[in-house]
Amino acid sequence: SDTCHCRLGQPFVFQTNVILEIPWVHGIWEPTQNHLSEMNSARLDRSQLVARLKEFTEVVQSHALHPHIRSVTLVANNEKEVQSFTSLRIADPCGKIGIKLLANIDRRVTYADMLNLANELFPNELVWISNADIGAGMGFEKLKHLAKNEMIAMSRHPPPHSGRGEDCFQYVGSHDGFFFYPPVPVMMVENSKFQTNRWGAENTMIDNFNAAGYLGRNPCQNVSFIVKCILCEVHNSIQR
Repeated sequence: SDTCHCRLGQPFVFQTNVILEIPWVHGIWEPTQNHLSEMNSARLDRSQLVARLKEFTEVVQSHALHPHIRSVTLVANNEKEVQSFTSLRIADPCGKIGIKLLANIDRRVTYADMLNLANELFPNELVWISNADIGAGMGFEKLKHLAKNEMIAMSRHPPPHSGRGEDCFQYVGSHDGFFFYPPVPVMMVENSKFQTNRWGAENTMIDNFNAAGYLGRNPCQNVSFIVKCILCEVHNSIQR
């Protein structure tokens, strides 16, 4: 159903601002050299990339309709990525979805890029920097008590029958989203110039938040993330 809560700014509707990358899978339209290199190293065919795209589409759609999400900022690094996403025609009845185009460069978006956008767009508002395959579940209203000096590094719960591993109750050090109040210090941005979904990236981000004075916690047993895993073997081959 294309319905959602559009009561922005009202105190009884707790909401967060999501920032996520338009993933490199959008290169299936016209891959850049960087996209081709990643696809070749992961040995992915076009059908797998299309499945990955379907997953991303479902995630963004769920964000646009979720009552506790105020805005969805998609980060792109070239015009073709923007055109590709626009062609998906995702329902956005509340006008939550926006796209920020970075410099036209052939590289993946980094945590530093998303932190800069958080500082610029949402100072003193709650921000969620998310992996592109993570949907919001239930319990987000419990985050309304997050202090300005706290950060949440959340682990996911898999959807039923997906074959995806449980990263919350069977904790393995995986964190698929960071909740915090910007602005963050310039030094933290400088120390975060690396891609998401790589071994050690999430734990390095936790160290960076701690160094910036944030107190970290992971209440994943009370707040539900759902990973939209349509083709789990693709995740296993490209994320790390």
